[in-house]
Amino acid sequence: MISHRMSLILKRNVATGIVWVSIPEADLYLCCGCPADTVKHLRKAGLINTINSTGTEDGPNAVLLSDTLIQNGQVSNLTEFPILQMLYLQGMNLPNHPNYQNNQPILIGNEEQINAQLDYATIGNHGLSSIEEIMEAGISLKNAEKIFATKLHYSNGALTYMKDIVSSVKLDDDHAEIKNSVFITRIDINVFQIKYKGEQVEVDLNINPNEHYRPPYQLPFREIKPEYFTIVHTGEGNGWDQHRPCMASVIFFKDKTYLIDAGPNILNNLSYLGIGLSEIDGIFLSHIHDDHFAGITELLNVEKKLNLYLTKVVLKTAEKKLKALLMSDYNLLNVAFNCIELEFNEWRNIEGLEVKPVYSPHTVETSIFNFRVLTDNNYKTYTHLSDTINLSEFKVIIDESPNIFSSADFSSVKNNYLTKVDLKKIDVGGGLIHGHLSDYIDDESKLLVAAHTTKFIESESENIVNVNFGDAHNLIEDSEYNLLKKKALKFLELYFSTLEANDLDLLASQQIKKAAPGEKIISKDNNSNKIILILCGLVEFESKNGDKHYIDTGNFIGYSLRYFRYDLPAKYEAWSNVKYIEYDDQFINKFIREFSLVNEFIDRIHIAKILRNSCLIEGSVNNAVLYEISKFSTVKVIEEGEFNEKDLPENLFIISEGEVEIRFENKSKLNIFPNEHFGGTELLKGYRRKQSYECKGKVEVLSIPVESIENVPQLMWRLIEIEKIRYQLSIFRAK
Repeated sequence: MISHRMSLILKRNVATGIVWVSIPEADLYLCCGCPADTVKHLRKAGLINTINSTGTEDGPNAVLLSDTLIQNGQVSNLTEFPILQMLYLQGMNLPNHPNYQNNQPILIGNEEQINAQLDYATIGNHGLSSIEEIMEAGISLKNAEKIFATKLHYSNGALTYMKDIVSSVKLDDDHAEIKNSVFITRIDINVFQIKYKGEQVEVDLNINPNEHYRPPYQLPFREIKPEYFTIVHTGEGNGWDQHRPCMASVIFFKDKTYLIDAGPNILNNLSYLGIGLSEIDGIFLSHIHDDHFAGITELLNVEKKLNLYLTKVVLKTAEKKLKALLMSDYNLLNVAFNCIELEFNEWRNIEGLEVKPVYSPHTVETSIFNFRVLTDNNYKTYTHLSDTINLSEFKVIIDESPNIFSSADFSSVKNNYLTKVDLKKIDVGGGLIHGHLSDYIDDESKLLVAAHTTKFIESESENIVNVNFGDAHNLIEDSEYNLLKKKALKFLELYFSTLEANDLDLLASQQIKKAAPGEKIISKDNNSNKIILILCGLVEFESKNGDKHYIDTGNFIGYSLRYFRYDLPAKYEAWSNVKYIEYDDQFINKFIREFSLVNEFIDRIHIAKILRNSCLIEGSVNNAVLYEISKFSTVKVIEEGEFNEKDLPENLFIISEGEVEIRFENKSKLNIFPNEHFGGTELLKGYRRKQSYECKGKVEVLSIPVESIENVPQLMWRLIEIEKIRYQLSIFRAK
């Protein structure tokens, strides 16, 4: 009889950027890669399961980090929830847990990445780490003591630092033992070989150009019709629910769009509602747990700064966590956001939308939000409660520290949660650190939406309901308020700022058309003289090499030879529900009376094409933004030996012909070629590693003033991504 030995190493591709490698004989269950919602992907794949009546789970006991922190604009390493799952749900290294076996989770990667991830996960677990640090964020001593006592309750009397309870395997020498004679070798950037007893597998964590990390759930396309004051529900799940996005909402008020929290895969989630990144005006941030915060890094892709509304103490935790994640003291929040501090218990008027943050006891510093809009001498009100404490557990905390808390604290928190409003989204996630359904039995609000759960809840109360993704509640209706026309006016002003107001109004008043997902909007075959302005939704097209690209709100597309003189895709299709205005180019040309304006428009489109071909800009920046950059961009030729060091701080150069050598910190070097950039050393000064440049012969470049780049957060974020990749490549190739 011939016997066949089972393979000792089992490998499984779970999702984009996530590979599972298990070696049961060596007690190694390795999750390779950990982008947003990795735990949910593992649950969906059946690699995390509940194994006993106490709720204890199995799952990975080690995580391999991506060498590259950012890929295609998305963060590749977000270990907070994988670490929490191993520590708290599997019970590793927690002596009071029923599954305690004194095993520590293992992080594998280069030392810089490991240290950053341990710091970031520690901050995500506890927030600010001392009473003094909390007071530096504007909190009084009395209230700082209450915040810190709550943290200590949840951490058994002393804050836990991940470096003390998580093991690390450092791959700086590109070869190491993970455990029990399992070895890992880095064979290229983000490519690893895992060996055990003569067997080996290869793991590649690089993702392809134009490829993105995907969520574990599938969402339906929804067509939303916001009124004057509308709440759209974009997430009722939590960090463990593989079927739904994390708890979040979108507020539409007049012509503004605001997010409440920014959880994982936020841009994907919004796209199914036809909401593009360029439509977002601001974000209200409650706290920095990743199920509410991880999407902040996705919002660094914005083309203009967004307003970030948050209390000072939440701002300090957000700054601290983002600095740890991105391994820098540089305040990257200021790159993409205008940080606007709100005061606890005080109403703030934001162009008619009033907001009041209220403190909520939690493991990290947390604000809940009350919103109101005045209409007919009355207010319409919405309250968003993420996250709230279990009131029974809060009583325990108060009893533990009678010298810090009083019964008045309990009454205050309870009353804040039960404030009567028109619509309220509630945290009923249960357990020790989240609200329970029973906390809201006496709530007299008109309607309460249950959220922050792993499943729909059952309630005997008629005013407590479940909602589906994309469901909306119109708190103030106004059919006369033409939202889409106002959006059209805003976009047209960007392109044709010299036109008279009545001309812009006529352009914005044209018939608005609709297209459903998958529907062809325009093609070369039969729309050669058409120009389309996208008002909402995402439009998809395919490049010549087969890559998919997406264009959102505020962009012109079309096939008019008058305005579009470069190669165009065969067709444009609606990816989500899309609304747009279609113009005949002769009609739109009537309004551009000055020939110089037409000429400028055409020239800027041509330069925009050059910019789009660069590795820095690629195909994702709005045309209007590229046109603005193109105003100040000039073509230069640098002869060998004529390189002017004085130009480097104030100008970023995109190579069109030639080759340039970059030397990092006088340690390693890398050559770059056409469509790649160099210089602009004033950009992100203090963040980028020190580098020098040498032109290898004659070089032709497109010179862009740094002022044009630093005002576009998306380009700054892309610059960070490329800088990290280049440095890693220079080190690896030097070895």
